[in-house]
Amino acid sequence: MDNSWPKAPRGTILVVDDDKGTVELIRMMLEMRGYKIVPAYAGQEAMALLDQVAERTTGWKVPGLDLILLDIMMPGVDGFKICQRVKDDPKLCHIPVIMVTALERTSDKIAAVEFGADDYITKPFQPEELAASIKAKLQVKAREESLLRRIHELSTLNAVASAASYSLDLRQVLANATERLIEHMDVDAVAVFLLDDRTQDLTLAHQQGFAPGMPAYRRHTKSGVGVVGQVAHTQKSVLRVDIGKDPEFEGVMGKKGPLQACAVVPLRSSDRTIGVLEVYHHDTYYFDELSLALLEEIGAQVGVAVENAQLFQHTQILLIKSSALSQVAGEGGLNSGD
Repeated sequence: MDNSWPKAPRGTILVVDDDKGTVELIRMMLEMRGYKIVPAYAGQEAMALLDQVAERTTGWKVPGLDLILLDIMMPGVDGFKICQRVKDDPKLCHIPVIMVTALERTSDKIAAVEFGADDYITKPFQPEELAASIKAKLQVKAREESLLRRIHELSTLNAVASAASYSLDLRQVLANATERLIEHMDVDAVAVFLLDDRTQDLTLAHQQGFAPGMPAYRRHTKSGVGVVGQVAHTQKSVLRVDIGKDPEFEGVMGKKGPLQACAVVPLRSSDRTIGVLEVYHHDTYYFDELSLALLEEIGAQVGVAVENAQLFQHTQILLIKSSALSQVAGEGGLNSGD
C-alpha cells in the first residue's frame, strides 16, 4: 500500500454570525490551528449551505463539514432554527453545534440545549476556551464516525461481494460489482482492467461513471508499466491525488466533472493477480488509508468472482469443443460402417 497520503485540514468549520468582525476573528484564530473555515453571514445563507451538504451526504460521511459555530441572535433565521435543522436531519445530526453568543441568560442556555446544541460559549470568549471545545467535540464526533464507518464498510463489502458472485457471466460480474461499488462508496467512476497471464497484457474490461472519450492509451497496458501495470506487478495499492495535473490521467473525466483522486488496487484470487481496480472521486481528500484497505478487501472478493467466471467460461468452451469432437467422431464411425 502506498503511504503518501494527502494532507487534509484538521476539520472544516461553518461559522455563522451576522457580525463580519466576529467571523473574521474566529477565522484567523482557527486557521492558525489548521482548520478550514466556511463563513455564513446570515441564517438563510447557512440554511442553504446545509441543504447543499445534506444533498451530497451518503452513508456515514458528511462531505465538507465537521462542526458548526453558531450565533443565536440574527435577523430572519436565528441560531435556534439552524441548530434544530441540523439536529432533525438524520444525515447531519451528528455534526457538533457550538453556540457562540452574547446571550448569558440561563433560559437561553436551556433553550440551546433543548434545540440540540452540543456546547454554549458566551462572548467575549478566550481563544483557548473555544479551541478546547472544538477539539473535544471533534474527538467525540470522530469516535461516532469510526463506528458508523465500520458498519458502512461491512455493508459495502457484503453488497459488492454478493453482487459480484450473483452471476458467472464475466461481463455481468463486472457490471454488478462496479454498480454496487459506486452506489455504496459514493465514488464517481470505476475502471476494471483484467490481466492476461500469458502475454502480461492489461486490458480495460469494464468502466462506469466516465465521460465519453476515454483515451485509447488508457485502455491497454503491460504489467509493470504505468500505475495500473505497477499495481498488477507489485500487488501493492497506490493512491494518486491531483490527477487533473498528472499526465498519466490526461483526458480522464467523470460524467459529473473533473476527477481529483484515484485509488488503484489489485484484483486478487489467493496470491494470483487477476487484474486491477481503479476507483475515482472528485474530492482530493476523499480516500484515506482505511478506505484503501476496504477497496483491497473488495478487490479480493471481486477477484475471486472474476476467476470463477473465467473458469466457468473456459469450462463452457471445453464442453463445446468436446461435444463437437464427439459429434465428428460419431459421424466418422458411421461413415466407416457404411
